[in-house]
Amino acid sequence: VFLMECVNNLDMISPLMVAVFVAHVVSRQISHGGLDEQLILIKGVQYLEAETPEPLDSAAHTAACLCEPLPPDARLPPVASAAAVRRALELTELTSFPVVDSDSCIGIVTRKRLRAALLACNAKNLDERNCRHSSTASLDTSAVEVGIGQYIENAVASGVVATSSNSEDRVMLPLSRIMDSAPYTLLEKTPAPRLFPLFTRLGIGEACVVSSSGTLVGVLTRARL
Repeated sequence: VFLMECVNNLDMISPLMVAVFVAHVVSRQISHGGLDEQLILIKGVQYLEAETPEPLDSAAHTAACLCEPLPPDARLPPVASAAAVRRALELTELTSFPVVDSDSCIGIVTRKRLRAALLACNAKNLDERNCRHSSTASLDTSAVEVGIGQYIENAVASGVVATSSNSEDRVMLPLSRIMDSAPYTLLEKTPAPRLFPLFTRLGIGEACVVSSSGTLVGVLTRARL
């Protein structure tokens, strides 16, 4: 329409329609999906189909079968040492880490928050060694007001416990302050057709899989589906 108005010549309609038709046919031959779908595949973005895929559309597949197995280093306590956090971050295949207290999952902390907490701890220790004094913001300020990065820095700065030694095993980080304390929880016997809509419709990224007694079994992520 804009081209017709610019050239003010209706004779351009036929060539333009032919060009659009040819371009459409050629694009369908080259690419069988839309541009958005191709970009999702190229960038490796995790996405799920709207309906439960046929291999999972059975009660034989449960949350326990689909959840991600967790190495011992991936289970973090509410107050973890900096060395334990560093070992967890070395597990590159994991994006979320459960915070466990007495075999029960009390929260989930993401890799991004763990990395930010470790950086904040290192920065605090460096400031203490160089200046021997520091001033930290009050934790009464919400994460929305100061940003999650600053909130983590404040939480770690006010809750970190260290001795005179510089060993990472002696520096404790308060993960209970930066974790998501209300993660989605699934029973280990939940069938796949029932849990799949939680990830597609609610848009959750991960969920804790627990036994009937509340013991943590694993973490189910979108990548496992």
